[in-house]
Amino acid sequence: MHENSQIHRDLKPLNVMLSTQGEVKIGDFGLAAQLFQESYNSKEIKGTPKWMAPEILLTKPYNHLVDIWSLGIIMLELAEGNNPYRGMTLSRIMYSMKNEKAPRIRDKDKRWSENFLHFVNRRCLVKN
Repeated sequence: MHENSQIHRDLKPLNVMLSTQGEVKIGDFGLAAQLFQESYNSKEIKGTPKWMAPEILLTKPYNHLVDIWSLGIIMLELAEGNNPYRGMTLSRIMYSMKNEKAPRIRDKDKRWSENFLHFVNRRCLVKN
């Protein structure tokens, strides 16, 4: 998708599936968008807030990296068992996105490889 200048904008666990061969498949392209420039600028909030990138939620210009953020949230949720925004209202999520640091996997038990932690914490969950 990204190679064709398209973004999904609604990646979340419900839209990620595994085939019987173990291949990852993405579904529900109802909010997908075609990028005609390097960044997409919309005042509409599209997607599901708990997996949404800060740029979309705060109505700033964005690009394909919003899908990478969503992937990071999915991976964090898989690693820790909960979404970092679980139980928060939309206004609290927006406040957190604007004023707090990006969520991170807290690897207290050293269960995850350094490569995995780097990928999620330093490559996917990067604001701006």
